[in-house]
Amino acid sequence: MRAKLRAVGHTDAAIDSRDDLNPAAIAFYQELGYLPTAIVNYLARLGWSLDDKAEKIALPDLIANFGLERVSSAPASFDPDKLYWLAGEYMRELPVADRAAG
Repeated sequence: MRAKLRAVGHTDAAIDSRDDLNPAAIAFYQELGYLPTAIVNYLARLGWSLDDKAEKIALPDLIANFGLERVSSAPASFDPDKLYWLAGEYMRELPVADRAAG
C-alpha cells in the first residue's frame, strides 16, 4: 500500500530540512534536549489521530493503531508550542535523576 501525504508547514517561508537552526528540523529539538519519544509522538500526531482526544500516545499504541484511514487529507501545521507542551508531559514522567542527567 502506498500513500502520499502533504508536507508539514511551519510558516509561509520555505523549510530547509538541512538547516540545524530551522525550528522545524528534528536535530534542533534533539539539541535542545527534547526526548525522542516526545518528538515521535508529536510527528505521528501531525495529520493522524487515534481518537478525538488523545494527544500523548505510547509508541506501542501508535504502532498498533496507526492506519491510513485516520490520516487527514488536510495539510498539517507544525506547532512548536504544542511540541513543547508534549515534551513537558514526557519529561514529567521521568525520574528526577534522569531529568537532571539530561
